Amino acid sequence: MSETSSDTNYTNKRLKTSSSETTRHDDDEDQNWVNNLPEPFVRFLRENDISIEIYQTHENLPRYARIVQYHPDHYTKEYAQKIVKGLRDQMKCGVELVQSFPSFLKLDHNCGPLSQSQVYLDCNVLGMSLSSAIPVYALDIQPNDHILDLCSAPGTKMLLMCESLIKAWREQSPLPYKEPKSHLDCADEYGNGTVTAVEIEKHRAESCRSRIKKANFVVSSRVRLYNTDGTRFNVPPPNKDWWDVKAMRRWKEEGRELSKDKDTKRLPGSKAINSFVKSTNISQLPWYSPKPLRSEFSLGNNGLYDKVIVDAECTHDASLPHIKKYKDWGWDKLATQVVNPDRIKEICNLQIRLLENGWRLLAPGGIIVYSTCTFAAAQNEQIVWWFLKRHPKEAVLEPIPCVENIPYMMPKLPPGIDPDDASGVLGKLKHCVRLDPRVSDTKGMFVARIRKVSTD
Repeated sequence: MSETSSDTNYTNKRLKTSSSETTRHDDDEDQNWVNNLPEPFVRFLRENDISIEIYQTHENLPRYARIVQYHPDHYTKEYAQKIVKGLRDQMKCGVELVQSFPSFLKLDHNCGPLSQSQVYLDCNVLGMSLSSAIPVYALDIQPNDHILDLCSAPGTKMLLMCESLIKAWREQSPLPYKEPKSHLDCADEYGNGTVTAVEIEKHRAESCRSRIKKANFVVSSRVRLYNTDGTRFNVPPPNKDWWDVKAMRRWKEEGRELSKDKDTKRLPGSKAINSFVKSTNISQLPWYSPKPLRSEFSLGNNGLYDKVIVDAECTHDASLPHIKKYKDWGWDKLATQVVNPDRIKEICNLQIRLLENGWRLLAPGGIIVYSTCTFAAAQNEQIVWWFLKRHPKEAVLEPIPCVENIPYMMPKLPPGIDPDDASGVLGKLKHCVRLDPRVSDTKGMFVARIRKVSTD
């Protein structure tokens, strides 16, 4: 027994030593991955005046999470502190509320997976970078806004927009809160604002659908999801009375009888509107939504959206965790799939078409937010500058109201601008915001907010 015990202890000691060596090796790799970036990507950084030092900040950047909010009790400081304490106790790391963004939590960079905490498993928090929330807050969402999200995956912004609609309504409602029991009740307690989410890639649309299904029905009651091309999307916002069964019945009594489609997917909703699910204009039916937002009555609107967000496809070079993943996926893929010159041209063309279509669907007086997770001026300031020149009378670049307490970088000069014109161009782009990990303590993000001024 004594020899066996001794051998076991020796084996355990060897295993621990090996594990420690492996950990040190992994730590070294984590620190050195920036030095292994492929030459085509380094050249992309150099050509776009992007400092490689940005990527060396990755290991020490804090992580962020967001408190899920859909009930009046969720807006209190006491509730937020309860969530903070729960995460601290369960994750054994530093957790604090973010100044000026009380629904956001800042976690130490060495915290374990959020998904292992009970607070997360109870759906009280979800992982979301603070930088990803800035485009949503830039919309300045108001009660009953109809919002169009043209590039919705993976869906975290989509859910934040839904919750922002709920909060905006509750903050201005004089009525005492009454717990809703169905999708239709939600409009009484939270207003009739909606989010129309569009995603072209099927697997990414499925990610959005998964988030909608996991969300509380108060949140999911006001979002409809389309699996289609955002550059060609042409569905107007829902009828302002989309939730009102009495209005539906009056509409039907006026002679606009609906055809029924027995094959139409039956989604959660009130039985009172089963006969309003339609088949005649299948192109306007959402890919996924609660039943009230699938009815022909809800689609009977020729209006425009109050707010539009274009979180456009880009080279993703400002998302440091995304770039680091290519260490495992293969650096060659980063060179061929991300910073390939032909691919970048396609991306810029796509960004322009998305912005133009979002503008076409935006109501006069409305706001469109253009955002990317790239540091490249060709995909940021140059797109905005081109757009402002194309719409000189209607498009007005505005300050972003939610960044007063976040350090950020000033805009860069778009490529190809004559040096003599530089100061004038930068002056007109002064309201564009660049979040840079070196100063913002977040992942990188570019955000521009443009108002559509009526020319009548």
